[in-house]
Amino acid sequence: MTNFFSYEASENVFKLFGLTHIVSIVLVFVFIFVLVVFRDKIRNSPKEKVIRYIFAITCILIEMSLYPWYLLNGETRLSMVLPLDLCGFIIYVGAIAMLTKKYSLFEVGWFWSFGTWLAIFFNPHPYSIDRFRFYQYMINHALMFGMYVYMFAVLKFRPTINSFKKSILVLVVISPFMYVFNTIIDGNFFLLNNSDGAPVEFVANMSGLPYTLFAVFMGILILSIGNIHYLFRGKVNERSS
Repeated sequence: MTNFFSYEASENVFKLFGLTHIVSIVLVFVFIFVLVVFRDKIRNSPKEKVIRYIFAITCILIEMSLYPWYLLNGETRLSMVLPLDLCGFIIYVGAIAMLTKKYSLFEVGWFWSFGTWLAIFFNPHPYSIDRFRFYQYMINHALMFGMYVYMFAVLKFRPTINSFKKSILVLVVISPFMYVFNTIIDGNFFLLNNSDGAPVEFVANMSGLPYTLFAVFMGILILSIGNIHYLFRGKVNERSS
């Protein structure tokens, strides 16, 4: 059991698009599919609020379990243990939106959540099924995207063009501050300072200002992917009350 929580990967190294990875991806798709199929039953259930609260709190707990894991393995660097990573941001925004039914948080996080699929398809970690970090990572990202699907499908929150603009604005405002903070503590929160941990191999070993501009561009591109559905319909209506 001690090895299960180890910081070191075992000989059973995770392989991109190996059997373990493919099964994981399929399970995530099944989870999202079930959530969408049963959206009406969940919405009309007298337990909807309980389900939503359990969902949000579970997401927070799974995200927070990463930090005791760091400390258990002797990792105390601020650049690692502070809860300022990009996925954490998406989770906390989504969880608060779930708990409070705050549409203004959903409309920002909705577009960011599409980056979850990059993390799922291009998992950068070596940990496989015999390590805690594998389950924490995959479940964390599945639930992360699931929260926003829940708000879209069950709560009927609908993002708008203005939501898209707000998401980009938040990214542009946060990035310079995060870049400076990363430089001070030698960190890489939001993957802005170098490509270490980035879930795509073609940016490997990139760093410096060119990489930062590339990272911001990729962020905007990912936000845009969440906006593609607007291309296939006419006038975009604001979310009805």
